Amino acid sequence: MNVHRKSHDIVPPYIVKRQRHQLAFCGSQPGVYAGGSKPNGRGNLEGYAMTNSAGGNTGTTAGIGLTIALMSLWMNPAAQATTAPGYSESVVYAFTNTNGDGFQPAATLTPGSRGVYFGATDGGASCGGNIFELKPDRTGGFTETPIFAFDCFGKGGAPSGPPILDARGHLYGAAGIGGSSNNGIVYELKRTRTGGYKEVILYTFTGGSDGSFPGPVIADAAGNLYGTTGFGGGSCGCGTVYKLTPGNSGYTLSVLYTFQGGSDGSSPSFPLLLGSNGNLYGTTDFGGPSNTGTVFQLIPNGNAYTETVLYGFQGGTDGERVESGLIADSSGALYGTTGFGGKDGQGVVYKIVPSGQNSTETVLYNFQGGGDGIEPSYTPIMDGNGNLYGVTAQGGISNCGGVDGCGTVYELKLQSSGSYRKHTLYSFATAPDGNTPNGLLFGRGHTLLGTTIYGGSQNCDDGGCGTIVQLAR
Repeated sequence: MNVHRKSHDIVPPYIVKRQRHQLAFCGSQPGVYAGGSKPNGRGNLEGYAMTNSAGGNTGTTAGIGLTIALMSLWMNPAAQATTAPGYSESVVYAFTNTNGDGFQPAATLTPGSRGVYFGATDGGASCGGNIFELKPDRTGGFTETPIFAFDCFGKGGAPSGPPILDARGHLYGAAGIGGSSNNGIVYELKRTRTGGYKEVILYTFTGGSDGSFPGPVIADAAGNLYGTTGFGGGSCGCGTVYKLTPGNSGYTLSVLYTFQGGSDGSSPSFPLLLGSNGNLYGTTDFGGPSNTGTVFQLIPNGNAYTETVLYGFQGGTDGERVESGLIADSSGALYGTTGFGGKDGQGVVYKIVPSGQNSTETVLYNFQGGGDGIEPSYTPIMDGNGNLYGVTAQGGISNCGGVDGCGTVYELKLQSSGSYRKHTLYSFATAPDGNTPNGLLFGRGHTLLGTTIYGGSQNCDDGGCGTIVQLAR
């Protein structure tokens, strides 16, 4: 059986999601149109499409000055499972851990312009992983080029997922380790005149009240950066939510909330979602009534923020151990996954209707294990028709070399009755196929793109170096 390591998904400017041994950190970048694709589905990551002011889908971020508008859909429970015909899968790039290309991609990809994508790997030629560019070639495939290598020290290491992208082509992100006190950094990769990138450290975490092991960053219209730390902060070291404000002398960090490790949650490790009203929404891996995770809201109150736990998971049929960030519809309902719990103990897709402490949770789908999938992970994405797409880290066909299967890609198709029908779009097999998928985004046309932590080339330990895959109808 493969040992599943959680990843971080990033949202353009994005939801970032990153691979880490136990905790995953994600952040969401605001987009004008939240919740999925226009008809061609281009440029979406973690359920957010980047659009221009006229509402057209640009297929790339318009910079870090964007806001989120919630999408006009309302979901109801009850789903049935089937296998959907008509999808084919191809490995568009297999990491090899040679020539500096890296290994084990840290979650999904960030779309840029002209079909280019950016991503991160946990491993690389030197300690700490890489940032890479994936560019389409004339054969219909892709060429992967490392553009920056971390070193685990001054340059940082363990990138928290794909970087976010601004209109100038500069990249922003966080690395969980490194810096002067080895508690992580927030960085910018500035595009140089020669076409390369130069790293600028925007903030170095101390491991004190500011936290340690930062997750991905998101940005608002003013260029402020927001993120989480999985550790540090208060006396319990349960993590923080922070804001980085740009100024003439650099960025200044403000801690917006420090988790106490009780009912308020602990270890925020997936994407923050930024609402147009300035509210922040997120999840924690632990804390809550059964220490199995929470969904929280941070409301600005002057220079401070007030936290409200919208839902604390009980660890039973409602779900256990949050394994995703959040997406939202136009009514304000929030959607995510837990890796465990549910009717069969194999994880759920859920919906939260926010109403302060009176918020309610509904399970949209209970995974059944085996070929149906095990451990739904990473923030689902949503198309313009209200259908949800996501991955399970395990399950699927049994002949992939893993006891519990190598993972699946699924669709929850919204029915006219308001219920869902669940389709398994693909089950991963043995190498050179991918293994343990960690996130999806909408590609060009009717395609889905994603990454897998393992599989592909066997130059690496732990079952392969990882892949980038495409599903097409």
